Parts: sequence; C-alpha cells; structure tokens
Amino acid sequence: MKKSMFLTGMALILISFGVNLIYYVLHQLDEPIVLKHYYELDYREEIPVEIFYVTNRYEPANIQMIDIPGMNTLPGNTGGFYFHQDTAHQNIKNEYRHQVLKSYSFIIDGQNLFKENNDPIAIDEVRIHFSDGTVKTADIGQLIIYKDHQEVRPLNQQMSGSSNRNLDWNIYVANKPVTIEKINYSFRNILDEDFKIKLSWNQKQLQSYYDDLMNNRRHSDRDLVKEWDETPGVNLNDERFPVQLDEGEWLGVYSAFEPEEISHNALSYFQVHVKMSGVTEDGESFQNWMRINLNPYISQKQMDHLVQMAREGDF
Repeated sequence: MKKSMFLTGMALILISFGVNLIYYVLHQLDEPIVLKHYYELDYREEIPVEIFYVTNRYEPANIQMIDIPGMNTLPGNTGGFYFHQDTAHQNIKNEYRHQVLKSYSFIIDGQNLFKENNDPIAIDEVRIHFSDGTVKTADIGQLIIYKDHQEVRPLNQQMSGSSNRNLDWNIYVANKPVTIEKINYSFRNILDEDFKIKLSWNQKQLQSYYDDLMNNRRHSDRDLVKEWDETPGVNLNDERFPVQLDEGEWLGVYSAFEPEEISHNALSYFQVHVKMSGVTEDGESFQNWMRINLNPYISQKQMDHLVQMAREGDF
C-alpha cells in the first residue's frame, strides 16, 4: 500500500514537472523580438535613437551594436529614468513572467547625411548584433530623418503636458493674426483611428489655464486631459478649417493614442509630428511642428500574445 502511494506520488510529481516544462518551453522565444518603431527624427550632427526589443528572461541576449547601411552609428544614451540600467546604452524597461522588455540607445552620425540633396531619408531595416553572437537583419518599422522642417512659428507654445495613458495637451497663443488651413500628422495611414486630435479655441477656458499657471495654481495633467469623450474641443476630422486666430488668441490641441489592446499599434512605438500649416496676415506661409511620443504600456496579456505570434512566425 505504502509502495503504491509512493509510486503514485512520484508519478504526479513527474507529470507536474513535465507540464511545467512544456509550459515554460512554449513561452520561450527562439530569438529576440525587435518591436516596430515609427519615428520622425530631426536632423543634427548626432541623431539619438532608442529602439525596444524583447528577450527571454533567463536566457537574455543584449543588443551590442546596430548597423545601418551607408551610415555611421555608435552606442548612445537617450537619458531619462529607467526601471533598471545595465550600461549607458542598454536599459531594462519592464520584466514579465518569461520575458524582459529592453531598450537600446544609439546615435546616427548626421554629419555625412544630405550631401546630395535635402530629401527625407527613410530607414526601415537595420542589422543588429546580439551578445550571444547572432546577427539579425530586422524590420524596425520606419525612421524618417528630415534635413529641414522650414518652420515659421506664429503660434507660440505656452503650456504642454501628458498623462501615462498617452493623452497629451498643448496650448498655443498667436503672436500675429493667422489662418490655420490644415493640421496633419505623420504616419497617419498606420495610426489610422488609433490616434485622435481635438482642437479648442475656447478663449476664456484657455486663458484661465494660463492665468492659473502664472499664479502658481497649475492644473494637473488629470484636470486638463481627462477621458477622451470629456476632453474639450472638436474633432480634427470634423473639417472645421480654416481656423482664424487674432494676435493674442489661444488654441488648444489635445491628442489621444488609443489602440485596441491586441493590435499592431499597441505593440509599436511612435514619435509623431503634428503639423499645423496656413498663412499669416502678411500672406506668409507657415508651419508649426509639435512632436508627440506615443509609448505603449505592454501588459502581460499583450506580451503572451506577442510571444505566440513570434513563435508562429507572424511577427
């Protein structure tokens, strides 16, 4: 009897061990996953870039170097606050049951770019060297470098902020009479309905925000950016253009990034330029550019889905 119970117990232990082992193996990556990035980058002598990737938690492989054909790159540091920092250019962003989300910062040498013309440069593939000796050519999305935005700024930014839910607000004042004829933003075909913009020219409300700031009664980001349905203004797609502002009048620009939980955009990183264009009272064309960083918070559920897609060859 005792021998039978012992053997049954051992069998249950072995079955449990086998099930756990299978579960563990099914949640491991065959190779690191490089996420998608859609960045509009400003030209400078040293152009900082931060990319994000996923490795197994207990068999990590770090990025050691990134090569871009025809360009010089070197490890860099984008600064900021991190969950954990391994080196000046390698950071752990979040830890999951079986994986780790990391970022790698590098610098593109901009001194030899735009020698032939000033057309934007698009980068969609890079060659990545990992610490385990593997080398991978990865589709990283699209990085676009602009030589010159040719900005004329009759709208001065007075206040800005954001929430951890990718809700952003920017408040401008016109330094001369202007007519805003169009507002557009980068990667619009990719962002689609996931990125929304509202405009507000409620002068009394916007003036009160500014007055409170000047009197050290600053509104919190929660006050200024609430749930999207509660955010003031009219939707960009309502085609309210042209919008005319006199000198000293205010314009509020609110935006929200709300992708479906399980979707391509929910696992991608964006640096978006919102471009306001039109003419001044003097007939001078202008463009005001506003950069917004859209960084997803990847949940355990999303990470499990990402690993499954990678194992099935769908990512």
